[in-house]
Amino acid sequence: MSSDLPITTSCPLQWVQAGLVLRAATDSDKPFLERLFVAVRETEPGICEWPAAMRTSFLATQFQAQDRHYATYAHQDFAIVEHDDRPIGRLYLSQTPTQVHIVDISLLPEARGRGLGRVLIEGVQSSARDLGKGVSLSVEVNNARAQRLYQRLGFVVTATATPFLRMAWQPAGVAISLEQQNAII
Repeated sequence: MSSDLPITTSCPLQWVQAGLVLRAATDSDKPFLERLFVAVRETEPGICEWPAAMRTSFLATQFQAQDRHYATYAHQDFAIVEHDDRPIGRLYLSQTPTQVHIVDISLLPEARGRGLGRVLIEGVQSSARDLGKGVSLSVEVNNARAQRLYQRLGFVVTATATPFLRMAWQPAGVAISLEQQNAII
């Protein structure tokens, strides 16, 4: 596999078997991406108690800020995750010479709890292994469910940058320094 080929177009077997299709995110996906962002964030402690108008305004502003921030990542590989011809999430990746960084993985609430997040990450790991790279990600300190998933998939905590933990996975036989694992992409 060429390191120039975006991982999200590589179509790992895990994704095919789960009926997942990934396609490049475009500007026309913004309404879906904002809906996904709101679905993921609106139930966070504190936010869910706010009046609807305040919550809507705050989340719209936060989505725009996150979208601008994600646009600054080098070597972007941003994809919409589809199942049964419907968008159900996003997988945003960024690559360096030594690692694939999972910038964001989000699924709509109705797509969660079915193992699809695990399948997406396993596909990234498979593609990274083929490239001789590790995989890194950040997870919120209070997101114990996601941390357990990542640990089951072989990720280990490499640093704490409150409110996030940095985690990394290395394929067997690929040596990457702690500095490379913790490099901000």
